[in-house]
Amino acid sequence: MKDMGLLEDGTTATTCLLRREGPNTVLYTANVGDSHAVLVRSGTALQLSTTHRPSNPLEAQRVRAAGAHIKQFGSGDSRICAGGYQLQLTRSLGDHLFKQLAPSVLGECDVSTTTLTQQDSFLILASDGVWDFVPPAEAAAMCAAQSVQHTADALMELAISRGSSDNICVLVIAL
Repeated sequence: MKDMGLLEDGTTATTCLLRREGPNTVLYTANVGDSHAVLVRSGTALQLSTTHRPSNPLEAQRVRAAGAHIKQFGSGDSRICAGGYQLQLTRSLGDHLFKQLAPSVLGECDVSTTTLTQQDSFLILASDGVWDFVPPAEAAAMCAAQSVQHTADALMELAISRGSSDNICVLVIAL
């Protein structure tokens, strides 16, 4: 596997499940890494997922308590350092080699539960290639002006125009 690069590669994930529970519709959101789900409620952005980066104080505390070293960079970026490697995430899927060097990096997701209301209009799932350049409030404001496909395309184009060179994935769902 190492010859194929599979021990060094990893990814993030955000997934949602809508479920009818009695009279309510419940949204379950799970994420690992720095991709996120944002619910648009009454035009306001509600982040439903957790940022799994060393810049998150709770994640940094957990990682340091497990004995890992976090290096701060002048750009405000921080990374976990181990065995000559660096990782910007505190949780990821894959990254097997790094996880052997720094067992504090987990593949375990956070799960949130949200009971939807009539004020909930859109759900936005996107990677950090979007969220690092487009604030959730701005993304939420874009939803009502056009179709979900056009909103997703516009979010992608906006992130690129602001300098995103990371992987970009965005899905906008009308509720």
